[in-house]
Amino acid sequence: MSIPRLQPKSLQSAAADRGGGSGSSAVVRTQRALQILRLLQAGQVWSQQELAVQFNCSTRTIFRDLQLLRECGIPLDTPRGERGVKLSHDFFWQPERPTLDEMTALVVGARMAEETLPAEMQKNLGSALTKLVGSERPAVRQRLSELNMRIDPPHAKSPPALPALDFLPQLLEHIGVQTPVLITTAAETPESPPRELEWILVRLHFGEGQWHLVGMTPQGGQEQSVPLASIVRIGTAAAGDESGRPATATDPTVVQRAESATVPAC
Repeated sequence: MSIPRLQPKSLQSAAADRGGGSGSSAVVRTQRALQILRLLQAGQVWSQQELAVQFNCSTRTIFRDLQLLRECGIPLDTPRGERGVKLSHDFFWQPERPTLDEMTALVVGARMAEETLPAEMQKNLGSALTKLVGSERPAVRQRLSELNMRIDPPHAKSPPALPALDFLPQLLEHIGVQTPVLITTAAETPESPPRELEWILVRLHFGEGQWHLVGMTPQGGQEQSVPLASIVRIGTAAAGDESGRPATATDPTVVQRAESATVPAC
């Protein structure tokens, strides 16, 4: 049995034809039709009235969108006794791939939660994650695999959440990458200035009841750590000048420390 396939170009072309023209109106119609298709992909029956409420439009607009999908080869069925439509059981449309940020969150979340699961579920979680990461492009696959190895899971029954820092996704992108980053931490006392550390980020580690960022200087040497919640800013480190003054941040990521974070820098 041949499985019907969606042709996005023909969908947009048909949307333009049915809309009497091309441009933004055809794009809007195409986007809405694709969103309807994603809803139907779940296997539920949707009435035109329910779809109209979902997309804040008229039932006549939904009727035209469903006709558009049919014209593009999408097999829509009307189950007996139901007032609505659903996708034919032999149709499959590959869903959207997760973004890099979504995959990063999945890797970090799975790593943090794995020790709270029974052994069999740990195995299944690792297997599922391996399949998802393995389906990515080689560069993304290597990046996610590297990140997975550089998060030390907490040995606790209830792993604490990572601090709610605005720059956390950008920080995770730099872990394991051999590029120096300028880390600014909160002042230890009201009189002392904030600390600036030029580090190569190594991993995240849980210890002493909180998450720590582990790094080392570009010159190497012993690993150091600071509480993750004490970091207030990250930026790209620039090379120091000839006078030997330390590097300063260029093109810094504008960040704000979580209001509830009161952990002092170590």
